[in-house]
Amino acid sequence: MNSLTRHPYTIIKEHRKSLAIHISPNKEMLVKAPLLATEYDINDFLNRKSYWIAKQINFFSQFKNKKINPYESGSEFFYLGKQYLVIINKSLNTEYVKKDNYKLNIFSAKPKNKHHTYEVLHTWLYSKMEIEFTLSLKRCLKKFNNIPQPDIKIRKLSRRWGSYMHTHTVILNPLLIHAQKKCIDYVIMHELCHYFYKTHSTEFYSLLGSKIPNWKNLKKELELFYFNFEE
Repeated sequence: MNSLTRHPYTIIKEHRKSLAIHISPNKEMLVKAPLLATEYDINDFLNRKSYWIAKQINFFSQFKNKKINPYESGSEFFYLGKQYLVIINKSLNTEYVKKDNYKLNIFSAKPKNKHHTYEVLHTWLYSKMEIEFTLSLKRCLKKFNNIPQPDIKIRKLSRRWGSYMHTHTVILNPLLIHAQKKCIDYVIMHELCHYFYKTHSTEFYSLLGSKIPNWKNLKKELELFYFNFEE
């Protein structure tokens, strides 16, 4: 634990050029560092970012054990691993969602109606899921030469990010749209490996490791991901 941030953090070292910090709404802090980064490098980086870290922690602390409501202006929202500030706007015509740098603008005919705003946002999200999950599947299939393209279905899962069905169908948790693309790829790659091995055997993990060597880091990132499965 860094003396200035006074907050525990998890370090993931990976092939990257710079250090980065991710703080989730449940106040878990993840530090991503280059493979050759030293403890001094990391502590120095955290000291320089201590004001920003404290600001983020204080923001999330105001919610205590409450879930952050993404259907109110000023709340935080994650899309493909990037954090956005939600801004709800009154729309007299078409209802839509627009990303603008670090802002997620929701244009709703009933901006004060949370249920209606939910419908506007989730209609947009599901359209994005169909696109992003399909693109991820195509990326993953390129690493195999003997798997027919499976069907993809989006379905709420209570304790899983994904599931492989004997009908050669990959089920994906809709919450994956909030995670980084590389994490989505990891989940789909994991499920594709079940085409060959039904259980999590030594052979299964050997195949997974050959297709995505850093899968353990990606798995850890998902485990630290702030969305709980009670949503």
